[in-house]
Amino acid sequence: MLNKMIQSNSSKKFNNKVYVPATNRENHYLIVELPITTELLQLVSGEAQINEFLLSDFYMQVKQAFISISKRNSISSGLFVANDKLVRLRYGEESQVIETLEQLIVFYDPTSHKGFQSYYDRTIKAKKISLVVLTNNEEIRHSAFELHQNTVEMASELADTLGFSPSLFKIKDHQHVTYDLFSPEKGDKKTSTHEFRQVKHRYQQQSVLIPQLNNQMGYVVAELPIAETLIETMDQNATHTAPYNELYTSISKVVAEVTSEMELKNAVMIANGRHPIVTSSKQGFVYNEGELIYLGFNGVEDQNCIAKWNSTILTNKFTLVFVANDADINNKGYGRFVNQIHIALKQIAARLNIDPEMNQLVVRFHQNIAYKLPHLD
Repeated sequence: MLNKMIQSNSSKKFNNKVYVPATNRENHYLIVELPITTELLQLVSGEAQINEFLLSDFYMQVKQAFISISKRNSISSGLFVANDKLVRLRYGEESQVIETLEQLIVFYDPTSHKGFQSYYDRTIKAKKISLVVLTNNEEIRHSAFELHQNTVEMASELADTLGFSPSLFKIKDHQHVTYDLFSPEKGDKKTSTHEFRQVKHRYQQQSVLIPQLNNQMGYVVAELPIAETLIETMDQNATHTAPYNELYTSISKVVAEVTSEMELKNAVMIANGRHPIVTSSKQGFVYNEGELIYLGFNGVEDQNCIAKWNSTILTNKFTLVFVANDADINNKGYGRFVNQIHIALKQIAARLNIDPEMNQLVVRFHQNIAYKLPHLD
């Protein structure tokens, strides 16, 4: 019955408005990147020869200036990071930062956690400094333009204070909305409405201008549980060398069937315990490295669906990534694209016998925009 209902709905024109559970969580943060070059160290320190003492002073000088200037620009929370680790943000009732070999995973509640932290080794020259600015607003999406504007003003003032061009800075604006697509099946009928308009158009309406040279991305990351009944069925035919190959093959076939029926491109299935990092790239690529799997898309050309799994390990869930191209943007927004992905996810879940009343299907819709600050004459 569910399959028939979804097939019927999928034949209709997708609406630009997206109805997500009212219990959804919004988040917003910006990363201001500053490459650490010998020229920059010499400029800020005023010394020709750089040693670890000058490097330590440089870190301290930038960190202190970042915190003080942030506070003057109505920024209450942030991180100074100079260890070349990827920063990821998640909601958490308890404020904490989990540091791994490759990542800093920040858990915090925007409405109750404030303050600044730093992560670096004063004796090691990192490739770049990442100044992470966190939101502390209750109306996160509606006030996103204010945090963006405050961050740009902070970066410009910081460059002026330390004596280098603001064009050295790269601004990365990250926004995402997280929700359980199965919430209605659990009795949560209340919804909130989104059109998921592009960041640059939302900001332009608030007189915040984005440089013409920018990279925008919109994509969905969904986490689906693997049904125990499916695991038990596949266990009967498991081999010692690749015990879970048949399990992941069967899942990938379902994903391929649904994406083909719905004419979806730019989809990736992941079942290897790695976290996906979606990036803008002229050439499409998939690159596994340690804890992460990097996915490159150019936003114009469609890429065939890809499946990546490790047949020797069992995961309790698999991840699906759907990346929007320019053709997926309608009325300056991603609403129609997200609705299409919702239907595809429900199709996949139904065919894999994932019970919506007993499981969560966590969906996270990301919108990112990045650009270099213009040079000020």
